[in-house]
Amino acid sequence: MVGVLYALSIVFFGLTAWCSQAALAEVRSRLPNSFSEDDIRAAADYWVWDRNMPNRVRRYTVWEGVWSSLACASASIGLWRSGHGVGAAVVALLGVYMLLRTVWKRQQFRCQNFQ
Repeated sequence: MVGVLYALSIVFFGLTAWCSQAALAEVRSRLPNSFSEDDIRAAADYWVWDRNMPNRVRRYTVWEGVWSSLACASASIGLWRSGHGVGAAVVALLGVYMLLRTVWKRQQFRCQNFQ
């Protein structure tokens, strides 16, 4: 059972990385060429939520938050069942943080567009 949970968390982390790279590629294509790779990565979290970005970019970011939360949840349950309670709590809190961060960013974007 624990092995299945760890395998699920690896799949979910893979989906998280795919969504992150897809959103980053969209942001990169819309920024000037003068931006360095580090600047693009630093600015991506802000630019994803810009009004001029297509909705699919924001969907990638929302799914990134969902997949990372599911990955943390399955890893946390696996750690808990393995007897690593503190590690499970830390990973679970990380998953909750990722989900709340995504929800907060999405809500902030929606409020910004309806003012």
